[in-house]
Amino acid sequence: MFSNLLAFHSLFRWLVIILLLITIALFTYKYFTKETFSIKNYRLLQITCWILNVQLVIGILLFSKSQLVYLLWDNFQETVKMRQPRFFGLEHPSMMLLGIILFNYFTFKVRNKINTTKAVTYFLKRFIIILIIILSSIPWSFSPLTNRPNFRDFYLTNL
Repeated sequence: MFSNLLAFHSLFRWLVIILLLITIALFTYKYFTKETFSIKNYRLLQITCWILNVQLVIGILLFSKSQLVYLLWDNFQETVKMRQPRFFGLEHPSMMLLGIILFNYFTFKVRNKINTTKAVTYFLKRFIIILIIILSSIPWSFSPLTNRPNFRDFYLTNL
């Protein structure tokens, strides 16, 4: 079950990344064209927020079952010096949690600015920071520090 959940988490990240990029492209476009923030834009933020929260729940389930996390917390003084357990037991979850909490908070705050141009500027500035936090915390296949495959296989052994 862990490997299937891990594969789903890895696959689901692409939906998250696509939605984040669509959202930033929309807000950047609206910023340069000086358009107002509409209810449709807010709905896109809510959908993106929901998808991020689903990914967070999957991540929490993985965190609770991961052997790397157990290794880190069983002998913290020694394993905190090891890159993989530290990244997956401490850095990745804390940075992703921070990014998702910030996204939720600013999505909630921007709802009061619907039909204004201030909402676009307000959210875009914060969203760029959130996007950097999230993208820098993903274990990419090209990362020399914590490389993982971009796509994982599903292991359907319990059918």
